[in-house]
Amino acid sequence: MNDSRKWWILSVTSLGSLLSALNFSTLIIALPDLLKGLQASLLQAMWVMLSYMVAQTVMVLMAGSLADRFGRKRIYVGGMLLFTVVSLIAGFAGSAPLLIVLRILQGVGGAMIMANSTAIVADAFPKEELGRALGVNIMVVAVGQIIGPVLGGWLTESFGWEWNFWFNVPFGLVGVVWGLKVLGLKDDKLAAPKSGGLDRGGAAAYVLSITGLLIALTWGPIQSWTSPVVWISALVFVLLFPAFLRCEQRHPNALLHLPLFANRTFS
Repeated sequence: MNDSRKWWILSVTSLGSLLSALNFSTLIIALPDLLKGLQASLLQAMWVMLSYMVAQTVMVLMAGSLADRFGRKRIYVGGMLLFTVVSLIAGFAGSAPLLIVLRILQGVGGAMIMANSTAIVADAFPKEELGRALGVNIMVVAVGQIIGPVLGGWLTESFGWEWNFWFNVPFGLVGVVWGLKVLGLKDDKLAAPKSGGLDRGGAAAYVLSITGLLIALTWGPIQSWTSPVVWISALVFVLLFPAFLRCEQRHPNALLHLPLFANRTFS
């Protein structure tokens, strides 16, 4: 690969990783203003924060699997576009429930970005330079987490809580255009189609079970560990996660390749 092009590719993935990291931490300082502006309860305000991380955690495996099938670059640029459009709409949200739904969509876009940025960098760099390139990518995420609260406080104080979302829009548009120019949409490394199609059963069981687990773990400390929501969510996880593992053992195009865990070093 052209020596300069790989660094341009790293700039694209680093911008996406930075925006994805910033999008959680900027809202920390904005919560009191968001509570007043949307007349939200404390629980709703917390879920405005948590829904993004829950959605990103749940969808990152799905995003990686879809990228193997349809192309990392397409999924990455599509994730950046989704993230940007939803950021624009989120600033106009008039209620906390609507904003929570939009944050879930933002989390899906963030998962599409995060699941593929490292893989795109790994494809672009030779093995002797890969450590340095991945170090830059990870450093950008750490910087985003550190400066996020400071940036969020300044945006909220100077312009209002809505700008914690609108701030992403110009940078997201740059990321989409820059990604199309540098990455393109054509992938040379696509997984060969396998019999059985997409692992729809495994995907449904995975999304529902992990969502149940995360809701139980986040709802318990905020409300009560004895809440019916916690117990029902935990029961969904207990019932469906084994079903997900059975699907992965049987499906020819499994979402999660379980034999990897037979490798002691990997495990």
